[in-house]
Amino acid sequence: MSHGHSAVQEGAIAGAIGATILAAWYFAVDVAHGQPFRTPLLIAQLLFGGVGSDAGSLGAIVVVTIVHFTAIMVVGVGLVALVHVAARELEWRMALIIAMAIALVLFFGLGYAAHIAQGQPIPYWVVFTGGLLAVLGISWYLWRTHPGLAQSFRDVPLGNEGESASHAPER
Repeated sequence: MSHGHSAVQEGAIAGAIGATILAAWYFAVDVAHGQPFRTPLLIAQLLFGGVGSDAGSLGAIVVVTIVHFTAIMVVGVGLVALVHVAARELEWRMALIIAMAIALVLFFGLGYAAHIAQGQPIPYWVVFTGGLLAVLGISWYLWRTHPGLAQSFRDVPLGNEGESASHAPER
C-alpha cells in the first residue's frame, strides 16, 4: 500500500496468527476431552463425507488445516487493507472495529453451521472462545504493527473524527 506496508504480506501474517491461535485452542480442547484432532475430523466429515482409514484421517486433517489457514489469511488480508485505509483516514476506524466484530461473527457462524449440519456439535462456548481468541490475536498484531493508528484511538475519540485532521501516514 502507499506507506510501505503490504496488505497481502501483513494479512497473511495476521491470518496465520489468528489461525494458529484457533487451531491451538481447538487442539487443547480436544486433548482435554481425550479426543485429539476431533474438531478437524468433524470439519473434514462435514466437508468431504466420512473419513475412513488412519491415512485418510491424517490426509483430511492436513486438508482441513490448509483450508482453515487459507480462509483466515484471506480474512487477515481484508482486515489489513482496512487498517491501511483507517491509518490514512480516521473516519474508517469505526469500520475497522465493525469488521473485527464481523470476523468474530463469521467464525462463530461457521461453527454454528457445522453444529447444525454435523449433529456432533462443537460446543458453542468452544467456538465462540476460539473465534474471540483468534480475533484478539489478529487485533494485537495489527495494533503492534500500526502504531500511528493505535495512537489515533488514544488521541481522537471515536465519533470526533470530523473535528480533527487525519493523522500523517505511518512510517
